[in-house]
Amino acid sequence: MLLKGDNIHLRALEPEDVEIFAKIENEPELWACSSTNVPYSRFAIRNFISSTSNDIYADKQVRLVACRNTDDVAVAFADITDFDPRHKHAQVGIVVFPDHRKHGIGGEVLDILGEYARRVVDLHVLYALVAKSNEASRRLFASGGYKEVALLPQWLFSEGKYCDALVFEKIFSD
Repeated sequence: MLLKGDNIHLRALEPEDVEIFAKIENEPELWACSSTNVPYSRFAIRNFISSTSNDIYADKQVRLVACRNTDDVAVAFADITDFDPRHKHAQVGIVVFPDHRKHGIGGEVLDILGEYARRVVDLHVLYALVAKSNEASRRLFASGGYKEVALLPQWLFSEGKYCDALVFEKIFSD
């Protein structure tokens, strides 16, 4: 299985993921890193899951669930979004569930996504937007071989104030 690491594997979203997907998507703390500003209904999430083709070329994104290899328990969500097939770049995102943080899951997910992006989708660049104040994400992307390439002043708006974002980029060599 290509989307498998030593401890986790990535799989497509399933209808039974609605509850955990809703919990993560509706977490206001995470809204600062996305364009979300209102809660999603379970109905809307169910429709999203059922309408996705899981084809990055058709959907311009792929959303995946990271599960432990030992017991198939979901531990994180991962996605590749804003896919541009002409210029061969896309944005990468990871949310490790709170109970599973600080166990190396984010790094393993990032490695698996990178291999998928490079070998299957033939991407040249993956990038991530990270709130400057998010030290854990900054460490994750830096340790995963991503370079900090830009500062976007006052890029994100959260809790009534603007904050800076950093752009991390990984270029896959030929």
